[in-house]
This record gives sequence, structure tokens and C-alpha cells, in this order.
Amino acid sequence: MTGSLRTAMDLYFRGERAEMIAFLVFAGVLVLAAGLLWTTSDRFARSLALVLGLCAVIACSTAIPLLLRDGPHAEKLRVRLAQGEEAGVRADEGARMAVVNRNYATYRYLYAAAMLAAFGLMLFWRNATTSGIAVGLLVFAATGLVVDHYSEERAAVYTAALQAS
Repeated sequence: MTGSLRTAMDLYFRGERAEMIAFLVFAGVLVLAAGLLWTTSDRFARSLALVLGLCAVIACSTAIPLLLRDGPHAEKLRVRLAQGEEAGVRADEGARMAVVNRNYATYRYLYAAAMLAAFGLMLFWRNATTSGIAVGLLVFAATGLVVDHYSEERAAVYTAALQAS
């Protein structure tokens, strides 16, 4: 069974790495867009630029630690599997992935709150500045929902492989 667990593990961590690299590229695009928007003297563009810049900071603060942590973590798991510690790997990773999977609901609440805040700004405090902030919040929520959709799917497949005996 170690071979199929190793395959599932490799697919999971490779997918996470690819996603975080894409997330960093997206953060770069956000920084570029924010810079271009900031050069205008338009209040909508400038407020949107600030929120997009914050989104880039959030993306980097998510992706960089995961990229730095996941490689060594996966390697330690591979070593443990090679040493015949499959049951321990399943138990330890199963516990870790239970927390990871549980966190997705919290993230969805965060994105929903960002969307509600955006709608509130659009409906009740409509001006150029709040409209720019609202659009930025919607970009944040949409990006998070897309990234976490794929991450959650990948985590579910990996968790199922960990639970298989």
C-alpha cells in the first residue's frame, strides 16, 4: 500500500507547489495592476490599487511559507515511508489534513464576508473610493474561492488516500 500512498502524497504536494507558484505569479500581476492604477489621480483606481496591493501581500504571505515548508515536509514523509513507518505517516498526516480540511469552511466565511462588505459598500456608501474598495474585495473573494476550490479538492483526494488501508 505504500506505493499508492506515496503516489497520492507526491500528487498532493506537487499540486500544492504548482498552485502556490501560480499564486505568486498572480500576486505579481496584482502588483503590476496596482502600480498602473496608482499612477492615475482617480479615487476609484487608487482605492482599487490599494486593495489589490493588499491582496498581493496576502497571496505572498500564503504562498511563500507553504513553498518553504511543504518541500521539506514531503521529503520527511517520504523518508518515513521508506523506513516502513506507513501507519505513523497515515496517522500524523491524517491529523494534519483533518485540520487543513476543517479550515476551508472558515476561508469560505471569510470570502463571503468580503463579498458582503463589498455589496454593502456598493449599496450604502457609493462613491469612487468605496467602489474601488468594493471591486478589490470582490477580486479577493473570487481569487480565494478559486484557489481554495482546487486546494480543497486536492486535499480531499489526499485525505482519502491517507484513510485507505
